[in-house]
Amino acid sequence: MKTLEKLNSDKLQEIYTNKKFRNEVANAHACLDQFHKFKYRKTCSYPHEYIVTDEQIDLAKREREASKQRTIEENKGKLVMIGMGMVKDDVEEDFINNHRVRGYFYNTVGRKCFIEAMTSIKGDMFIDFAFYAEGEDPCNNNRLIGLDKKTFPGMEFTLTNLLDLVNKSFKCEFNDIVIDNYDLSPDEITSDFHALTRTLTA
Repeated sequence: MKTLEKLNSDKLQEIYTNKKFRNEVANAHACLDQFHKFKYRKTCSYPHEYIVTDEQIDLAKREREASKQRTIEENKGKLVMIGMGMVKDDVEEDFINNHRVRGYFYNTVGRKCFIEAMTSIKGDMFIDFAFYAEGEDPCNNNRLIGLDKKTFPGMEFTLTNLLDLVNKSFKCEFNDIVIDNYDLSPDEITSDFHALTRTLTA
């Protein structure tokens, strides 16, 4: 049953332990009355929605920014992929917990690369985009033929398989891969085997 209530101080503390809830508070939207006058801001959540104050929104945004920095620092040297689809909470070990992931990274010779992977209808690994993120229109001009728009029948959508594909296809040497679903967007981080740098440009 759908509910709507004011966010109290006890519930607000969950922004420090529940990243999904933190983002719902940070991204709260305005609601208007029938005369198009502002009423309040509320979370876009189900089944429980919360009316939030500007101060609560600011607090959630500050915690999200701090969490971004922690995530970057904790995962230096790893291949960080960003979840772009529905998060799956009940996946088996090693399986990717999102239907679609993407990320930028540098290979061993310093070329900036991009890959977007997803699971096919049958559960196989499907690479939607794979290219060197350089020059004009890299999505079309620098595609990795043979990897871009390719399904791998029998290859499961796992962390191990995606890491192996990236290392072999782009000449990388990553030893570990992580999926971030709530802290970062793809253009905020570029993975590097030797260091992990945050960038504001793709």
